[in-house]
This record gives sequence, C-alpha cells and structure tokens, in this order.
Amino acid sequence: MTDKHTNIKKNTIRAFFAIRPDEAALKQLDRIAKQIKATCGGQKTTKSKIHLTLLFLGNIDIDQLDRFRVVAGSVRASSFNFSIEEIRYWKHNHIVYAGSNKHHPELLNLVTKLRSALSFNGVLFDQRAFVPHITLVRKVSHPTLPDLAKPISWLAHEWLLVQSKQTCHGAVYIPLYRWLLNH
Repeated sequence: MTDKHTNIKKNTIRAFFAIRPDEAALKQLDRIAKQIKATCGGQKTTKSKIHLTLLFLGNIDIDQLDRFRVVAGSVRASSFNFSIEEIRYWKHNHIVYAGSNKHHPELLNLVTKLRSALSFNGVLFDQRAFVPHITLVRKVSHPTLPDLAKPISWLAHEWLLVQSKQTCHGAVYIPLYRWLLNH
C-alpha cells in the first residue's frame, strides 16, 4: 500500500545511523543554533534532533529492521573524542552546520566498517561521500557565522539507528537501536 501524498509504501520507515552529542555539547550546539537563527533567519534544528549522521538509509522496509540490527550489531569500533571547531555554510542548500577540520580516524573507521557490513549483506544505502557535520539551521538566507571561542567536543560512546517519522508538527527522531563503542 502506498500513501498517495508521499508516494512511500506504508510498511517503510525513513532511517539513518547517527551519533548524538552528549548533553553538554547538545546545549552548546543548541545555543549556537539559536544565535544563528536570530541573526540569519531560517529553521533551527531542535535540540532533540541534533546529531551527526553516519549513514543515511532512506526508506527501508520495516520487515527488514531485524536484519539491520543484526548487520549493524556485527560492527566493532572504538569510542572516540569528536570535536567541532567551525561553523560553516553550504550555499547550495542554505544550511549552516557545525564542522570539524580535524581528522577523526575512529569515526571514519566506524563509517567504513558500517558501509562494508551493509554492502556485504546486500543492503542499499546512500553512497555519497561521508562529510562529518551537524546541521544547525536550514533555509538560511543571509549567513553571518559566529566564531567558536573554543572547540565543542564530546566522547562518542554509542551509535544509533534512528527513524525519522513525519508528524503534523514535522519530523520526530526515534532511536530504534543502540550499539556501544568499545572503550
């Protein structure tokens, strides 16, 4: 069965793998997003939706969720410190985001292992190059970007499979599964 308004099968969900910042980093990123919205306009990412996408899956069949859980559960990676040093703007899609100019080998290792495990098991996913970023504000018309006084960092100790569910109030992110990163 297909929803005539969205052309999406009823037995599918929109999903992605992600890492969420810890509470202290979330507060800092939310404060910066509020500041950017106040000076630049646009739509601020709500605190509950601030995340770093590891891999976007798109619409997946809900009957395959257990398969995703098992495949992702086979991935072993180490916890790592992630830091944000810059606020940047993508002109082509009018997004202000938090980014890093540092190389994070543990993060790249996690993404590579996840992609490999999914590919090996015949799972389709978005093949775009991985660019670690956290979207702060969308639909920005005139970017005036703040400088960060100091980097925002946190220890990434878990990663998640998240459902993006459309509601009458916009998208809601629902964590479906969590996996711990090794210490």
